[in-house]
Amino acid sequence: MLEGKAIGLIYNAISIYGKLFVKELRFKGERQEIKEKAALSALEFLIDVSKG
Repeated sequence: MLEGKAIGLIYNAISIYGKLFVKELRFKGERQEIKEKAALSALEFLIDVSKG
């Protein structure tokens, strides 16, 4: 674990036309499971932001 970093702490950020959208998420589970949840949440976040 990196010092001061919680396991499962994820930040998603998207910049569209100069506007920044940031989302903080916390996932539980094994490393691979967290990576999969993070990837899926990033795609869902992108879809949500692009819809307006």
